[in-house]
Amino acid sequence: MLIGQVLNSLDIGTVVEVQDGHDAARQLEQLRHEPQKVGVSRVDVLISDIVMPGMDGISLLRWVRSSPHSPDRFMPVMMLSAATDRDVVEAARDVGANEFIVKPFTAQGVVSRLLSVIDHPRDFIHCETDFGPDRRRRAAKVSFVDRRKTQESDVRVLCSDIVPPSRCGAEPRIIRFKLANRLKRRLGGMPGRRGNINADLMSAADARIDEGRQDPADSFGAIVDELNEIVARCLDDPGHAPIAYARINEIALDLRGQGDMFGYPLISTCGRSLYEYTRAGYEIDPGHLELVKAHLDLVNVVLRDDVRGDGGTVGRSLLQMLEKAKDKYARRMMKREDTVAI
Repeated sequence: MLIGQVLNSLDIGTVVEVQDGHDAARQLEQLRHEPQKVGVSRVDVLISDIVMPGMDGISLLRWVRSSPHSPDRFMPVMMLSAATDRDVVEAARDVGANEFIVKPFTAQGVVSRLLSVIDHPRDFIHCETDFGPDRRRRAAKVSFVDRRKTQESDVRVLCSDIVPPSRCGAEPRIIRFKLANRLKRRLGGMPGRRGNINADLMSAADARIDEGRQDPADSFGAIVDELNEIVARCLDDPGHAPIAYARINEIALDLRGQGDMFGYPLISTCGRSLYEYTRAGYEIDPGHLELVKAHLDLVNVVLRDDVRGDGGTVGRSLLQMLEKAKDKYARRMMKREDTVAI
């Protein structure tokens, strides 16, 4: 909702909001046959969060790039996430993301990525195992010997947006798509001239972000209620924990980005820690569940007492309590892991 409000403040022509990846794929497919039901004739840019229930952002991006039902396999896609971990960024890049917006975002951050898509669209590369924007944004001189088997002379260049069908059993074929800048042309931009956003519109967009930071109940209410419910069920029934941890990990990733976004850096710190301790690899036992609960207790206190910024003395006390929980439970888990490794 906040991203939608920011885009509307920037005077973007039409913003269509959907609930999740499945809904996005359904409406994009419908766009090919019944655009009147979607309410628009085309989608120029897709902005998707990575963490979504059901069909996540990576799966949606893969659908856009590879499905025969996609309305435009060349559609610019901007991925949004709190996780800047190398594996997350690389996963988005490998599936065909054009740009990556990191939460917490600013109006300037959104605008810079949007203008990059408009002003500097990259060629698309197609081969037997890959389809998406060229990963190399610029030609770089290297001091080592180039050992790639495929050279530029082996690349076929097309100025069409029709992707040839794959040929089973054929040699890998590389195609570089050099397409006209349709988006810049639609906006009336001139070749070689960079676009810009009016300063007043930028201020309005930043004001929207500030407004969204004011009410913690609106920002975190539903997600923290769900986390409380999941953790309580896990404590009552530890056998449910292995299934529930995947969702807890998703929520932790959300908290990691939304905390800073809405003025609660302590929640971001807690979300980052909870994300690490609910990733695959840990043995889930009563002690581990207590460690997860300690993270949840910190989030609940921060929201209940509206602890903004670093929280001063209260914030330091909360972090110290969390560190004590880690000392009590996490180190024991590390020792268990080391013993298994030996």
